[in-house]
Amino acid sequence: MKTNELTGRALQHAVMLAEDWDYFPATIYECAMYGKGGGPRPTWTVTGPDYLTGQAGDAVIDRHRISTVRLNDLYFPSGNEKGEHWEAYFCATCAGEKRYGATRREAAMRAYVASKLGEEVEIPDEFLEA
Repeated sequence: MKTNELTGRALQHAVMLAEDWDYFPATIYECAMYGKGGGPRPTWTVTGPDYLTGQAGDAVIDRHRISTVRLNDLYFPSGNEKGEHWEAYFCATCAGEKRYGATRREAAMRAYVASKLGEEVEIPDEFLEA
């Protein structure tokens, strides 16, 4: 998956990979009915730092000196279909492609993942939004 398209659980998973977090997704079984057969289906939960809404994301931004900027309508017209009004890049070198996101942390985490893992990241299906 392209780094610029990562959101939600997929972005959280990618940041954990970039941070060299050694975790195992815990398997939880829920009862789900599928027509005649019905039965348990695996769902996945990840326990660990929340980089998208918690302080863990701010710690990554500070540690790696990721610069974030709130874009206004002069720079990003309100017709933006993705609603990405934040820009992020590494200010230590001011090099590399800028990343955008709907929130400050989303833009910053995309920049971080791209710097550590590259332009594309392999995300397991269970972390993709349905």
